[in-house]
Amino acid sequence: MFSHTLLALFALYILPSISDGQKAVPFFRKDYTYVEETQAFYKFHSTALSRSEAKRTCALEGTSLFFPENDAEADTALKIRREDHPSTDSMILDITDIVSEGTFVTGDGRNIASVFNRWKSGEPNDIGGGEDCVVLINDGTLNDIHCASRFNFVCKRKLEKKDSCNKRYLEGEKLKHRQDYTYIEATQGFYKFHKDPLPWLEARRMCALEGASLFHPKNEAEAKEALLLWKNTAPAKKWIYSGLSDLISEGTFVTVNGENSVDVYTNWKRGQPDDFRKREDCVLMTNDGLMNDIVCTDKNSFICKKNIDTYEWNHNCNIYNMDYKLNQKTGKCYKLHTKPMDWNGANAACSAELTHLAVINDQQDADYLAKLVESTLARSIGGNYIRGLFHVGFSNKAKHGWTTVEGTPLNKNAALWWGDNVPDDSDSQQCGAMFYSGRLTPIDCNLRSLFVCEHQVKK
Repeated sequence: MFSHTLLALFALYILPSISDGQKAVPFFRKDYTYVEETQAFYKFHSTALSRSEAKRTCALEGTSLFFPENDAEADTALKIRREDHPSTDSMILDITDIVSEGTFVTGDGRNIASVFNRWKSGEPNDIGGGEDCVVLINDGTLNDIHCASRFNFVCKRKLEKKDSCNKRYLEGEKLKHRQDYTYIEATQGFYKFHKDPLPWLEARRMCALEGASLFHPKNEAEAKEALLLWKNTAPAKKWIYSGLSDLISEGTFVTVNGENSVDVYTNWKRGQPDDFRKREDCVLMTNDGLMNDIVCTDKNSFICKKNIDTYEWNHNCNIYNMDYKLNQKTGKCYKLHTKPMDWNGANAACSAELTHLAVINDQQDADYLAKLVESTLARSIGGNYIRGLFHVGFSNKAKHGWTTVEGTPLNKNAALWWGDNVPDDSDSQQCGAMFYSGRLTPIDCNLRSLFVCEHQVKK
């Protein structure tokens, strides 16, 4: 019976229609619309928010606040807006001149002259000296506004072009996500109970690193399945974090996937939510299925879930994570992480993905990683971190000599090292990094930077 169900799902989500010859439409989330011309997914939000709040909302949905890449995409966004909410006349964009007055740049750091720069007549005029954000008006032109002003907005996610074999799953194969996840056919999802407690935001991030989402039941049936998994996995735990919060808009609880609490499982404990002391924005679920709001900084256990309708498998790298790219010469796969962390955080992030910080064994490895970083435009990534290098997998943190994260001796060929300076055991900087040029260097473990994770494909 399971194989029949799998084939049916395969036909529903992946295969093109045999009768009409149409190709399968890429899928991200059911509340996002895919536009073939721009190869991106879009969602119009009718709730008016400031730019910072809108960016946060999009980030919670795994997307980015929209700005037009060109005239055609501006028209596309306006069309989506008109279809969803025809009465709206402006939407806020991820464009500002906050960093340098008069120089408007996009959220990813590009000057708008290189993307979309069609201003309304007389704009930008910076009325009152505080108009540092931008809206797209109904007529397709831009206007500068105060950043605290609230407008509707669009979230966007670009289609990530994958190799043809990187489909959600191939016909006849067994469903798999990660070995530490349990598949429940009744709810068609993969689940993992995390016993080690974390604050809510870190729990959400941990699930994302595992290719999943912080769990909240869709309905009573799924709540019962989750409670059973909980009982079998960690019966001593009395409560866990739910993926529900009102961090975006006080009093409006939504899941990490953007679903309103009225559309999912809701079973509040009597008198809850009460927002005690005006600081309870996250939600606990007890082992009897009741819900209670709580401060988000408390540490609690949690469940991560991977929906079958977002299931995909990276066949080139034999891993659940589609962001890893195969080096066919070495059989190693790599992923550049563009959220800066210190070395310990980077090491933990790779571990959460069932991989490890990249290990440079020879010049071939170094050259490949240098090209990988260059090809992903790492130099243009904004933020407060050390630029020009990224964390890799070697250290002397244990003070027993420099080794890789695999426990192997460090390659001390001087040609691999910046300035031919191979670190010794007395070096004050105890963690490893690589310059974009491909040369290795020791680094202070507390410095934040980009990093690369590595996965060895099993032969």
